[in-house]
Amino acid sequence: MDIAREADERRPVWTSCQILPSVPSALLMLPGFGMRRPGRCDRPRPPQPVPECRLSMSDPIAPPSVLAMSPALVGDDSIFMTAPHGKGGRLLKLLPPRSAAEKVSSEELWTTPLDTCQGGVIHAHGRIYGSYYAGRKGWAALDAKTGAILYKNPDLIKGAALLADQRLYTLSEDGWMRLLEPTATEFKIMANSVSPRRRTTPGLIR
Repeated sequence: MDIAREADERRPVWTSCQILPSVPSALLMLPGFGMRRPGRCDRPRPPQPVPECRLSMSDPIAPPSVLAMSPALVGDDSIFMTAPHGKGGRLLKLLPPRSAAEKVSSEELWTTPLDTCQGGVIHAHGRIYGSYYAGRKGWAALDAKTGAILYKNPDLIKGAALLADQRLYTLSEDGWMRLLEPTATEFKIMANSVSPRRRTTPGLIR
């Protein structure tokens, strides 16, 4: 079930069972749209009546058999999406409808082979950082304007990352936690440690 809520309230604005959940659940905040979080369609609906949403735009980026995708990255009037076993990453510019009868449309600005799954990607320093899902290709930094690959490190295993103090705190699925400083030309490894945790999902740094 998809549920949208006002940012400052707990009351649902609408619900929908049209959208299947992804493995790393996304939480998106869009101006005028509130919050969107995928859930499960087999869970009961909230007790209070809420209107159903109307699907305004859909864009398949992976085969129908693939239910996992990276949480979308939203900024300004664009959205970056990527998924494993599909088309890789795409930056789409969202185009508002010209009338109430029309739907939201999109324009593809660029594509990338980066197929991040766990933990999503991070946008900072004019770049997009993420790890490849298939092929043990490591981590990459993309130019956020063009999608060009600026640099890669194939020795880093895929995983999740958080940004704090302009550095990346990463947890790879092989158990290594690293502090990376993304420079203009490379991921500079500042610290390493081994964690017993293998499931790479985002956490919270305080």
